[in-house]
Amino acid sequence: MAEQYEKLCDMMATKRDIAQGFQKRPKEEVQEFWEEVARNLNAFGPPTKDSNTWRKVWIDWKYYMKRKLSHNKKERMSTGGGPCRLQRISPLDEKVIALTGLETDDIPSTKTKKFNEAAFGKMEEVTSYLRHMNRSLETLAETAVKQPEEQKRHNRIKEELVKEKVEIKMQMLRLGPNYKPDSKKIFGIRHLKICGEILSSDKSGITSFIHNLRAKMNEMEISDMQLYNADESGLFYRFLPDKTFVAANEKTAPGRKIAKDRITFMLCANANGSHKLKPLIIGKSANPRCFKGFENPLEYANSQKSWKNSELFFRWFHHSFIKQVGQFSAENNLPPRALLLIDNCTAHKPTDKLQSDDRNIAAMLLPPNVTAVFQPMDQNPIRLVKLEYRAKLLWNIVAQENIPVENILKGHSIRDTILLLKLAWDE
Repeated sequence: MAEQYEKLCDMMATKRDIAQGFQKRPKEEVQEFWEEVARNLNAFGPPTKDSNTWRKVWIDWKYYMKRKLSHNKKERMSTGGGPCRLQRISPLDEKVIALTGLETDDIPSTKTKKFNEAAFGKMEEVTSYLRHMNRSLETLAETAVKQPEEQKRHNRIKEELVKEKVEIKMQMLRLGPNYKPDSKKIFGIRHLKICGEILSSDKSGITSFIHNLRAKMNEMEISDMQLYNADESGLFYRFLPDKTFVAANEKTAPGRKIAKDRITFMLCANANGSHKLKPLIIGKSANPRCFKGFENPLEYANSQKSWKNSELFFRWFHHSFIKQVGQFSAENNLPPRALLLIDNCTAHKPTDKLQSDDRNIAAMLLPPNVTAVFQPMDQNPIRLVKLEYRAKLLWNIVAQENIPVENILKGHSIRDTILLLKLAWDE
């Protein structure tokens, strides 16, 4: 039996990719190899096995080594365990570990003594370093009293650097001889997700546009209260957050199937925030069943894919925007004039159709490729409305304790979405 295992290791050494289970060979070639393994090993038998059984023997052997290495690693990291609880790894086992690419750092017995010596030596080094640093700090503190202010400042800086080094050494002492300082902390950097489109923006036309905008406002004789901006965004209204808090001992956070039911909403407000118009909601259905007996507090429209198009936008401009701006102007004793800033997309063209009959209410396009930098609604309002909507959706789910989350999300309709969006926009 031992000769068979020795021969198995020798044959697997000729095919390292098959030994590790990551081969990209044809199935016929792999099967031919295992049949050759079976013939050679059966010659040393008994026992005698077929090719599939010998393959299973090799797979089980690999997993047994993996469990043994994991056990030894846990024993080293535990308090009070010690080498006495480490499982022995034979030379043949070490050969399997080397062939399969498992962690060779966890091979114990003969290396345990060297590991402990390395740890003890590291601790002695850190202790000696700390004593030296303490003496250096005391010397700096004594000489600082007798030296000029400039030299004191220099010593304070030096003292801070020494303290930082001591802190790093203390971390090395706590975490063991294999600890390496975090390079991100050393170099003062952090890891962030790349988001937005600011780097793709064309900022060359912003200055000229600002002058044109001021000239247009002077020509129309309007103030910031009469300058509006509108922009739309998609919303997966049944989508739950993909991050959560878990206990420190939990390794994963299981999730659910992502609900991709989508609508589009458009926000519009004036420059000083005194007038927030009713958001426009764009869904797929012309008459959703959930609207029966429902007085919609927002504007609703529909398109085939829940996207905004020129027809919907022109209809909103003439039947909703002009009307709401007129009411606001009358309530605040303002002349019925307004200018709407919108991004340069095809749904907003041509702009000569975006004006009232008396031409006192009109629209103006922003320069192309400046939305991420210059569009007011893209700076924060849309993001904050989405965050507030998500929070209210979660509160709604938490409030219904005895109902499964899947049932709550399934029953969450566009009607519920509109009510939550209205609350988020009002706040």
